[in-house]
Amino acid sequence: MKKFCKYLTLILIILTLSACGEKKVLSTSEVLDELYDKGFTVIDVTSQMEDKNITHVSSANNGNYQVEYYVFTSEEKAKKAYESNKEAFENNKTKGKEKNGKTYQKYTQKLSDTYNILVTTDNILIYSSVNIEYKNDLNRLIKDLGY
Repeated sequence: MKKFCKYLTLILIILTLSACGEKKVLSTSEVLDELYDKGFTVIDVTSQMEDKNITHVSSANNGNYQVEYYVFTSEEKAKKAYESNKEAFENNKTKGKEKNGKTYQKYTQKLSDTYNILVTTDNILIYSSVNIEYKNDLNRLIKDLGY
């Protein structure tokens, strides 16, 4: 099981912050190791996906909130998913904040009781919608993962 989880790590999250607004893709094992070190339980839920444009999905949960990590067949498919989720978030008429770097996009939205975040780079998308009380924790996690 541990070996299986480490393998999933290779497919989980990415990115490292660098100067000039670029993100360097981390290996999935590096990302999963970071999540495990932070007390998350990571589960491969790829088999539950019907979308053939998604090659891997992991769900990481620490008991307070969940972060989803998607690997798409292409960068274009990941960006389309980013835009689709962003549009769904904004259906409540509340605009969020967007940051566009050379190699990534990051969208955050704060509502009265919910905080939403999307990050995409290369063919990866990270998604989370949490209770507002976990906003700072989630932002720290995303920063620790290099976003």
